[in-house]
Amino acid sequence: MKKFVFPLVASFVFTGCATTKISTETRNRLNQTQPRLKAEPVAILVNSSLLTNEVGKDLILNQPSQLTSEKFIQIFSQQLNQNGVQIGEIASPFICGSMPEEQLKKYDFLENKDSKRKEITNYPLLNANHSNMTADQQKAVLVFNQFTSKSNEVILANARNKKVTLALPILEKETLNTLKNWSKSNYIFVVSIDGLKASTGSKVALGALSLGVTLATLGAGSGLVTTYIPKEGQFYSVSLFDLTKQEFVWNKHSMLKGDIFSTKNHSTEAHAILDPLFENKEK
Repeated sequence: MKKFVFPLVASFVFTGCATTKISTETRNRLNQTQPRLKAEPVAILVNSSLLTNEVGKDLILNQPSQLTSEKFIQIFSQQLNQNGVQIGEIASPFICGSMPEEQLKKYDFLENKDSKRKEITNYPLLNANHSNMTADQQKAVLVFNQFTSKSNEVILANARNKKVTLALPILEKETLNTLKNWSKSNYIFVVSIDGLKASTGSKVALGALSLGVTLATLGAGSGLVTTYIPKEGQFYSVSLFDLTKQEFVWNKHSMLKGDIFSTKNHSTEAHAILDPLFENKEK
């Protein structure tokens, strides 16, 4: 029987979820990061995955995913500017871009509320509203997504076995250069927006799988395989990746408010996204 366990992603390594208190050492490290972010424009890379879970077949919602991505970019950009951080490049090239191809094609796809659901035959799913990346840049983002998943697997394995320390993956030079040339920055904010609306029958079927947005599967003799298993509800995570050091230096995971599944009355709310990277003085 397979076990499902949380990957120890950067959100739990560096600053935790929205309510986690951070150490003085971490606070000082974040304070030192702030002027570096203000020194040059940063890039933003967004992935949005809004799903419905129905008995028999799951569904990827294209239009709500696009709307939520666009609104979050607006909110996040405003909060960055308020903290003195300028923005250069912004991209949201995929829908469900963190989901492996084999898993993605098990879903049906709904382009908009007036269209019919259809099978997914192409990979990746391009975001037609944000087609501002070249084919090479899109390829680099997919490799970067795999790099992030592999990093999570290694962090998890090291946390479970203190006797052996596995080396973290390294991005290939070609991918790293493509990301640098696209971002024109040393820093990329990597945003993941995840939502799942489950039917009553599916809630029972999901059971223990509703543990988190991304889980690692540990099977007998199979090693660690990161699998996208969305938790019921709506969430966002924001990671800050240092291209020079090739590491995540900050991450936050929190609930996303608003009616993000609606297209007619769509709304997205996210307050103090940058706290505690930039301390929220009002709380």
